[in-house]
Amino acid sequence: TIVVLGHLLFASSLGTMFARNTLLILPLLALFGARGIFYVKERFLKIKAAQVVFLIMIVSGVVWNGLWLIQAAVSVSNRATENYVAELNAYMHEHPEAHFVLSPAVTKELITSGAEIPQNAVSELSSPTDLAVFHAYELIFDPDTRTRLLHESSSTISVLGTSAITESRISTTEWNKWEPNHHDYTVTWFGPYEVNFDYYPGWIGNDRIIVMRAAYAAHLGIVPSSLP
Repeated sequence: TIVVLGHLLFASSLGTMFARNTLLILPLLALFGARGIFYVKERFLKIKAAQVVFLIMIVSGVVWNGLWLIQAAVSVSNRATENYVAELNAYMHEHPEAHFVLSPAVTKELITSGAEIPQNAVSELSSPTDLAVFHAYELIFDPDTRTRLLHESSSTISVLGTSAITESRISTTEWNKWEPNHHDYTVTWFGPYEVNFDYYPGWIGNDRIIVMRAAYAAHLGIVPSSLP
């Protein structure tokens, strides 16, 4: 118990939440979790039907998590910008009540793909309910530079990861504008799920299209904003 608590205190002291930091104590957490489940079952659930329902809920949660992990793995193999733009276009049309502020790169890709700019796209963030839509790497690269780096890459899909740029070419000041460890940092994103972008937005990996609330997006300065 002391080892687990000590390690969790250490992990929580870091600036960014890294899931891999829990690998050392993961077997112990699994044992504690299993013991806790059966303690609740035996101590508080005296009725047989309640015990069955409780265990079904636990198993369903484990199965759901497994299916999500499979989906996340598939998203890594399907990391193509063409997919992202189509998914974003569908998302915006599915949410006609929302106002989207599109970045220059996203606007260009929508037009290039043949999609029409939706009527709920606005020119700037003017309300806390507005949503900004942009590529993660627009924080440090303008659209022309981003396009050039993609062409320099040997990949035929939009990969702006370590194969296209290196730490030394990144503007640290701009990149550090990301605010990690917010469970609601993004509304959603279109791209691979190799990391939880809400908690680790500074991940230097594949590019992705981000949909972000105005309160967080205004600080980044990627899309126009009239918010204070």
